[in-house]
Amino acid sequence: MKKVLFGLLIVALVMLVGCATPEQKAQKLFEQGKYEEILAQYGQLPIAAEAKNKIAEKMFNEGKFEEVLKTYPDSPVAPQAKAKIAEKLFNEGKYDEVIAGYGDTPFAMQAKDMKAKAEFEAATKEKKKDAQKKMLEDIVAKYAGTPTAANAQQMIDDMSKKGGKKGAAPAKGEKKAAAAKPAKKAGKK
Repeated sequence: MKKVLFGLLIVALVMLVGCATPEQKAQKLFEQGKYEEILAQYGQLPIAAEAKNKIAEKMFNEGKFEEVLKTYPDSPVAPQAKAKIAEKLFNEGKYDEVIAGYGDTPFAMQAKDMKAKAEFEAATKEKKKDAQKKMLEDIVAKYAGTPTAANAQQMIDDMSKKGGKKGAAPAKGEKKAAAAKPAKKAGKK
């Protein structure tokens, strides 16, 4: 009798396990960390999205940033993977690649500023004021929002004040020099 009851109990257990819903089976696989199996067998269930995120997270932790972006671009770790790639390119001095491919990362603005600094340095060495002003205006236009573009704009503003445009007050310490120049020209005539 005990053997019969034991046999019935085993049959009942097998039937119960066999009667688990797909959601329950997928949940059990999730708890076991078998995310790929979930995608293969239960890809249509909501838990599949969680499994994808776990796989993407694992790839991220392994440093497979490009693979995360290619395979799971909508995962929560995708923006972090993008930033890691941008950081690597930035550190390698590949500013154009950072700006073109990773414009929504903080490293894109830093890359723009690095390019702006190089152009700003060249502009400050320019001897011809008109050419220098043009170079500075280009920096302001191309690299808007960067600290160097702000510096370039300030330099343009200072040049305009020194240039004696109508309505512009001479910069501090320039009043005497501005007044002296017309007197010298008048004396030469």
